[in-house]
Amino acid sequence: MLPGEFKEALSALKDQVTAVNDAILTKALNKPEALTAAQKRMQERSREIRIIASLILATNKGKALEDCMSIATLTEVQLHDLLSKADLIESNPIEPVQED
Repeated sequence: MLPGEFKEALSALKDQVTAVNDAILTKALNKPEALTAAQKRMQERSREIRIIASLILATNKGKALEDCMSIATLTEVQLHDLLSKADLIESNPIEPVQED
């Protein structure tokens, strides 16, 4: 399972991407509070944000643009795999399901 601090960092990054993409599409930042909120959350997780960005850059090195990983498409499972391969977290991404 993805640690909470990385889950929140990824969520903040994705919210920023959404706010910026919306602004580009409408040619105006109609919801500046969404961008501000995402960036505030990113500041609270700056360590994790730097790690995520570094892992994505390293993963994308030498790849064609269409093969590159992006924040917008990065899933929690993919992030967990990247963190595990970098020995930053344990490599068991799935929690056991308790049956009644």
